Amino acid sequence: MPDSFMTVSPISKLPKDIQKGLLQDLNYLNTSEIKSFCKRHSIPYKIVIETKKGG
Repeated sequence: MPDSFMTVSPISKLPKDIQKGLLQDLNYLNTSEIKSFCKRHSIPYKIVIETKKGG
């Protein structure tokens, strides 16, 4: 496989306005709900939490 090969995210296949709405909706879910939603729809995910100190 060439180094330039990347898996296309299912979300990236959606129209930009739908992507924006979906990501805004995901902001209101807790981490358990996000993981469950992503697994159910085969969406790769990474949850990153920023602390007050920026870490």
